[in-house]
Parts: sequence; C-alpha cells; structure tokens
Amino acid sequence: MNKRILLLKTLLLSTSRINRIKNAKDKKVRKKAIVGLSGTIVLFIMLMVYSVLACVGFGQMGFANNIPDMYVATITVLAFFFTFFKTNGYLFAFKEYDMLMSLPFEPKTIAADKFLYMYVASLPWFVSVSVAMLGVYGIYEKPVILTYLIWLVLTFIVPVIPMLIAAFIGFVIAKISSG
Repeated sequence: MNKRILLLKTLLLSTSRINRIKNAKDKKVRKKAIVGLSGTIVLFIMLMVYSVLACVGFGQMGFANNIPDMYVATITVLAFFFTFFKTNGYLFAFKEYDMLMSLPFEPKTIAADKFLYMYVASLPWFVSVSVAMLGVYGIYEKPVILTYLIWLVLTFIVPVIPMLIAAFIGFVIAKISSG
C-alpha cells in the first residue's frame, strides 16, 4: 500500500468520532464523541440551510447568475479560515510527533500527509456548501449538464489554493513565534 494512503488512513481512523463511538470503552469518551458528532451534523445542516437561503435570496432578486461567484467566495473563505485556525493543531501538533517520527516515513511525507489529512477532514464542509448552492443554482438557471460536472470537480479544486496560503501564513507565524 502507498505510504501516504496508509498514513492518511491511520490519521483518519485515529481521529474519527465514529471510530471512538465504536471502540471506546470509557462511557465519557463515547458520550463526548456522540455529542461532538451530533453538534457537527447540526452545523452541517445549518451551513447548508444558510447556503440555500442565501442562494434563494440571490435568485429572487434576479442575481442567480452570480451564485457561482458566491459559491467560490464562500468556499475560499471557509477553506482559508478553517486551515488558518487548524494549521497549528494539524500540521505542527507535537502530541503524536514521536510516534510519527518512529515510523518509516520521511518528514516531508508526514508533513504532506498531514496537509492532505487537513484537506480531507475539511472536505465535507466544502461539499455541503457546494451541493446546496448547486441545487439552487440548478433550479434558477437551469444550466447544461456539463455545468454540474464542472461545479462538482471545482468543489475539490477551489479550496486547495486558500488552504496552501493559510498553511503558509500559519507556518510563518509558527516560525516567528518559535524564535
């Protein structure tokens, strides 16, 4: 198996709330994971409802052709701030540093995989906004089928650039603060 896929799979399994619910022996840990998962689901629903209502508002005012612009702006802002605030915890966290460094991976592989992990962990947020806005855009503008395909492909591409910028800024801040 590819080293990156193996490391990514391990990181995702070790931090998954569903995995904690299934495998935790302590009731407090399970309860905390259930509450966290429930809260996340509520936030997903709220974000999707907000996205739909914002797009419906644009459509009602006759600005449905601007929904793709709003989609890109929303995804960009979400990706930037999610990454900026998570960079210190995901990329530079030293809680599992000894364990990761003892594995047969190069440090650059670990750093790249942690960034990939951060991308995959944030992807459901981007997809929820994208699908909600795409649905409303489809209702108001009735675009050709190719538009849906391009929109869905861009859902996975658009967040990468703001994530890279935010990770770099986080790296610079961490470098300055570490002396």
